[in-house]
Amino acid sequence: MIAPLIRLFIREPELLAEHLSAYLELTRADLRRFISHLRRQIALLCLAAAGGLIGSVLGGVAALLWAAQHEAHWVFFAVPLVPLVLTSACVVGLYRFKQSEDPLARLCKQVDADLKVIGGSHDANATEHESSIGPRADGRNAS
Repeated sequence: MIAPLIRLFIREPELLAEHLSAYLELTRADLRRFISHLRRQIALLCLAAAGGLIGSVLGGVAALLWAAQHEAHWVFFAVPLVPLVLTSACVVGLYRFKQSEDPLARLCKQVDADLKVIGGSHDANATEHESSIGPRADGRNAS
């Protein structure tokens, strides 16, 4: 697997340099996507936590006021409902982020594809080498 890379580096170093620069560009773009993905997740998580905490506190205050006045007013339910709706929207957004594609998936696919090509060229070189040797011990050709 290493031998084809060494031959390629010796014969055409500019091709390898272009390939590495393309890898760096892909890595840079995927890391930017990953960082923005992470920032959105952190922001949604902080908003969900803050909304849940504020909604719980306002709900507790509304329950205390309701118990003190012995009558229910629509404001007692509406005020805590706003941050709780915000919290549920943030939780749905977090769930959608979990379902979305991995930000580094393109880089992993490219690495896998390159390893298959390198492995395929290694296998092709091995079969070429075996066929040049001639017939095997059982009388058949090595290919």
